[in-house]
Amino acid sequence: MDSGLLHKMLEVPFNDISNCKPDEIRIALDALGVRTIEECRLLEAKCILPEVRNIAENYDSLAELIYDGQNLGFALDERGQGMPHFMEKFAAALEYEGCRTLADAVDISQNLSCYNFISEAELHDYAMRELQQRGYFRGESPLADCFDFEVYAADLLEKQGFQLTRDEKSYITRNDTSFVQVHDHPESQQMVM
Repeated sequence: MDSGLLHKMLEVPFNDISNCKPDEIRIALDALGVRTIEECRLLEAKCILPEVRNIAENYDSLAELIYDGQNLGFALDERGQGMPHFMEKFAAALEYEGCRTLADAVDISQNLSCYNFISEAELHDYAMRELQQRGYFRGESPLADCFDFEVYAADLLEKQGFQLTRDEKSYITRNDTSFVQVHDHPESQQMVM
């Protein structure tokens, strides 16, 4: 069995799904001289998400691992079907949940609507909306030039339970939308869901 080919087979779903043709896994299996994934042995597994480690230890079968890898690849390739700040929101949600497994990363990618997310670029507008709802800064105001909207927004968000991400570029919190868990892994029970 050529371990380089097996590595290439697993690299497709995890790294660049956009170039993956539906029959790539079949071609790899044929080249290895096997009929099913179950006949293969996993030598190494890597994920593009640095927090996700010990991937193989979390799966009973190679087929389940490849399935989750492909699902994550599809989700990342679709980028939330045009969701603004998709990658930033996804990374913030992974951090917020303390995600360490591929299965949980797949679940989070499918449940991004369960998170409220404000990027650094949105702080000024967020603060302005909040102030206008309270009756301030309606129309032109010379005081607006003296007001630090970003600091005000950060203070508001922290009071509302938002967490600042490690890179200090965005804020995230869970909302009331139900989190639909696809996987029933014991590791998933550790998440904030």
